Amino acid sequence: MKNLMIAVAMLFATVSASAQTPETGSLMVRPMAGVSISNFGTKVTVGSSTQEAVNKWGFTGGAELGYQALSWLQPSVGLLYSQQGTKFEITGQSDYSVKTDYLAIPVLANFYVADGLALKAGLQPCFLLSAKTDGIDIKDNCNSFQLQIPIGVSYEYNNFVIDGRMNIPVTKVAKKVYDEDAVNNAFSITIGYNFEL
Repeated sequence: MKNLMIAVAMLFATVSASAQTPETGSLMVRPMAGVSISNFGTKVTVGSSTQEAVNKWGFTGGAELGYQALSWLQPSVGLLYSQQGTKFEITGQSDYSVKTDYLAIPVLANFYVADGLALKAGLQPCFLLSAKTDGIDIKDNCNSFQLQIPIGVSYEYNNFVIDGRMNIPVTKVAKKVYDEDAVNNAFSITIGYNFEL
């Protein structure tokens, strides 16, 4: 996932510099949608076979509200639906997957380092909506609250915004099952559009 984050940052850095940073004092809403890539960063043991967690792809989408406080600073808050979880590919066994769906509230500081190019960091509380493993409900075995630290980069061009974020986990996923060290390591890539209010 780190290599993917670096590749996204390099892509943003090489795009034409004709983008514009929003005007100071402007308020905007940004609907956005994209993909999430996550895993639990742990292992599962089935019989005599132990397998590391592998990435699971999902959907993420919602909207963010941003205020351009200074030419270089835009605080924002959002409401996102985020599919996270993990897969386990176990040799000689059926693949095993866990799907956790969250309502995420990213609270970010967006720092504009060039026209249209912003680095971002903040806090993201997440509230569990559902948790399933191969269709079986396991919500009662998972923590209802997650806290993540999102860090990332975005690039805006003609009001379109490409955004890449790594969500660093602070809290654990499970109460009673799986490895107690299981956390949602999640990365997301979204495309959004800024509407000025």
